Amino acid sequence: MGGVAHGDDRIVGEGWEARLTQLPDYQIGSLRVGEVRVELLGEEPTFSRIKAQLERKLIRAGG
Repeated sequence: MGGVAHGDDRIVGEGWEARLTQLPDYQIGSLRVGEVRVELLGEEPTFSRIKAQLERKLIRAGG
Protein backbone atom coordinates (compact mmCIF):
# COMPACT_ATOMS: atom_id res chain seq x y z
CA MET A 1 0.00 0.00 0.00
CA GLY A 2 3.07 2.19 0.12
CA GLY A 3 2.94 3.56 3.66
CA VAL A 4 5.86 4.34 5.97
CA ALA A 5 5.68 3.82 9.73
CA HIS A 6 6.08 6.93 11.89
CA GLY A 7 6.45 5.51 15.38
CA ASP A 8 4.30 2.66 16.65
CA ASP A 9 0.90 4.21 15.99
CA ARG A 10 1.00 6.03 12.66
CA ILE A 11 1.52 5.07 9.01
CA VAL A 12 1.76 7.71 6.30
CA GLY A 13 1.43 7.18 2.56
CA GLU A 14 1.01 9.45 -0.44
CA GLY A 15 -2.35 11.15 0.11
CA TRP A 16 -3.36 9.10 3.17
CA GLU A 17 -2.59 8.45 6.82
CA ALA A 18 -3.57 5.66 9.21
CA ARG A 19 -3.61 5.89 13.00
CA LEU A 20 -3.45 2.65 14.97
CA THR A 21 -4.80 2.05 18.48
CA GLN A 22 -4.22 -1.22 20.36
CA LEU A 23 -7.47 -2.48 21.89
CA PRO A 24 -7.91 -5.10 24.61
CA ASP A 25 -7.80 -8.69 23.34
CA TYR A 26 -11.13 -10.28 22.46
CA GLN A 27 -11.48 -13.54 24.38
CA ILE A 28 -13.95 -16.43 24.29
CA GLY A 29 -12.91 -19.30 26.56
CA SER A 30 -9.28 -20.11 25.78
CA LEU A 31 -9.36 -18.33 22.38
CA ARG A 32 -7.78 -14.88 22.45
CA VAL A 33 -7.58 -12.55 19.44
CA GLY A 34 -5.70 -9.25 19.39
CA GLU A 35 -7.57 -6.20 18.14
CA VAL A 36 -6.32 -2.95 16.62
CA ARG A 37 -8.45 0.05 15.64
CA VAL A 38 -7.42 1.64 12.34
CA GLU A 39 -8.44 5.24 11.63
CA LEU A 40 -7.89 5.94 7.94
CA LEU A 41 -7.66 9.53 6.73
CA GLY A 42 -7.31 10.68 3.14
CA GLU A 43 -8.82 12.53 0.21
CA GLU A 44 -10.78 10.96 -2.66
CA PRO A 45 -9.86 9.05 -4.82
CA THR A 46 -6.85 7.98 -2.74
CA PHE A 47 -9.05 7.12 0.24
CA SER A 48 -11.25 4.73 -1.78
CA ARG A 49 -8.22 2.96 -3.29
CA ILE A 50 -6.47 2.47 0.07
CA LYS A 51 -9.72 1.41 1.77
CA ALA A 52 -10.34 -1.24 -0.92
CA GLN A 53 -6.78 -2.61 -0.56
CA LEU A 54 -7.06 -2.68 3.22
CA GLU A 55 -10.44 -4.45 3.18
CA ARG A 56 -8.94 -7.29 1.09
CA LYS A 57 -6.10 -7.68 3.60
CA LEU A 58 -8.47 -7.75 6.58
CA ILE A 59 -10.83 -10.44 5.28
CA ARG A 60 -10.34 -13.57 7.34
CA ALA A 61 -11.84 -16.87 6.25
CA GLY A 62 -13.31 -19.10 8.92
CA GLY A 63 -12.28 -22.67 9.46
